[in-house]
Amino acid sequence: MSENKHNAFDKFIKTQMDEFEAPFDASDWNAIQQKINAPKATTNLSGVAKKIALFVFVGIAIVASFFFIGEKENQTETSNVKVVEKQETPKEITQPEVKDPNKQLIENKAIETAAEQTKPLTKEVKANTNVEPESAKPKMPVADESTIKHAVQNHEAEPKREINILTSSTEICAYETIELKPTDSMAYKSISWSFGDGEDGKNFRVKHQFKTSGSFDVAMKIVDMQGKVYESTTTVLVNPKPKADFDYETTNFQCHNSSICFRTNNTYKTKWNFGDARTSMESNPKHTYFRKGHYNVRLTVENEYGCKDSTQKQVYVMRAYNLLAPNSFSPNGDGVNDTWMPIALQNGDKQFELKIIDASGRAVFTSNNANQVWDGNLDNGMAKTGDMFFWIAVVTDSTGTPNEYGGSILIAP
Repeated sequence: MSENKHNAFDKFIKTQMDEFEAPFDASDWNAIQQKINAPKATTNLSGVAKKIALFVFVGIAIVASFFFIGEKENQTETSNVKVVEKQETPKEITQPEVKDPNKQLIENKAIETAAEQTKPLTKEVKANTNVEPESAKPKMPVADESTIKHAVQNHEAEPKREINILTSSTEICAYETIELKPTDSMAYKSISWSFGDGEDGKNFRVKHQFKTSGSFDVAMKIVDMQGKVYESTTTVLVNPKPKADFDYETTNFQCHNSSICFRTNNTYKTKWNFGDARTSMESNPKHTYFRKGHYNVRLTVENEYGCKDSTQKQVYVMRAYNLLAPNSFSPNGDGVNDTWMPIALQNGDKQFELKIIDASGRAVFTSNNANQVWDGNLDNGMAKTGDMFFWIAVVTDSTGTPNEYGGSILIAP
């Protein structure tokens, strides 16, 4: 310790001794009074002992104060240094050497007071300095180069969201309806279609007819709720559609009354529906109706692309069918109208049983062959002019159902 510090300490001890005053205690004074009244030798001995004890006590107090103040001073200097270091003061504060003992004692007191006030800050700084060593901290796993490369590849390999066009067919016929919609039913702000033929659409699901043949690029554009745009196109092949049409004839020899001849000028596959539950695949068929009346005839044609078209017309049958049997003939051998057979049975495409009966009910002729006609011959000669006969025919139709027909025959001259 420097000379200045020793001088200050001596002065401090002297001052403490001058200002020392023992606390007043009445019992102590009573004890002293008793000692005074005691014999003189004892009194003198006790007084000397008390003075020795008092000086020993004061000496011990002085020495303890010396160590206490020195320790405090050291702690104060340590605290000041720590606070200054933690606060990172730009310039180091140094205490100039003081030669005046009184001034030095005052400054020491000020330093001691500052140390007391900065104790909480010093403790906080010390607490913050208790940093966990790096070796004790848990280490985060560090990805190596291969792991990072693999993650990047996986990220790049993630597929982007795509929305395509779903169609009912990619190849259709002209005037055939096609349906289109997106493959994703996402929420959207707007959707638009362009069919490639000058027409467009605005709905999520659209229907469209192409009126001409060719290849058409259909485009779709969707804007989702976040403003992102999705676009897609698809190609639709449109094949030509055939045209169905026909004529019919009822005035020539083969086609009259209830037999009608139909004719079409195209080379497509054909299918006829005559309106009486019967059909035909012939290009130019002849059809016989069993009853008079109106019939709706429909023709359907199909081209090499599988495209179809159909048309329908109404025909009129002027009289009852009745197998188109003549009601008279003249078996005189002149070569004109010499035989008799119902016209509907002459085609040879029907299964039938024909029977001719005279006025007495006797069968004079039977046949189940279209080429086996009646020439008026009887068992006892030829039929005479003016004779009346009756006929009955049972015809099996295409469904296997037997149908019975009949009428009268007059022998003409």
